[in-house]
Amino acid sequence: MIERPRLMKLLDESEARTILLLAPAGYGKTTLARQWAKTLNGAIWITATPAHRDVAVLANSLAAGIDQLGGDCGQFVSEYLLARSNPQRAARDVAALIANHMATQRVQWLVIDDYHELSPSPEVEELVEVLHEHSSARFLVSSRLRPSWATSRRVLYREIDWVTRELLAMDLMESKQVLGRRPELQELIRRAEGWPAVEALSRRIQDF
Repeated sequence: MIERPRLMKLLDESEARTILLLAPAGYGKTTLARQWAKTLNGAIWITATPAHRDVAVLANSLAAGIDQLGGDCGQFVSEYLLARSNPQRAARDVAALIANHMATQRVQWLVIDDYHELSPSPEVEELVEVLHEHSSARFLVSSRLRPSWATSRRVLYREIDWVTRELLAMDLMESKQVLGRRPELQELIRRAEGWPAVEALSRRIQDF
């Protein structure tokens, strides 16, 4: 994928506590998040999978991220989870424990890619929401679905900035970078409507 300084600038200028990249598959959310995350200090990256719908799995992944920054959260979280008969019901307490370690380690960013994988688990969404409330870290979240805690009120009060499908779609200049500037490609660019995955596939077909 091409560099997209237009979107990088948008992220750089956001002052919201949370930035949400929200669009269907194929709009370059993960690529953009990875490119921008390289510019961040003190960031934890989580790629969400169906396994992370388990509170214990997500908690251990978060603890591992903190430990990579020099923390010692992993052992505390493991022992805490072992002491619970049902960790899934302890989402709030687990989140509070992790938030304390994030503060100690001065975690500045929590990046969660593919957040939609977590949406079927209300317990895990509760864990993330409590982290959002009790830690000072900023959040970058990419998702096909809006998180339950990303309320209209938080958007209204500029706690959350949305980067939607319309913004993630490629503009004319970006489309020409991917597909080329030949006049016969103009109709293809029009039909693709800026959908990055469609344009990338079209470019592959051209190069084949």
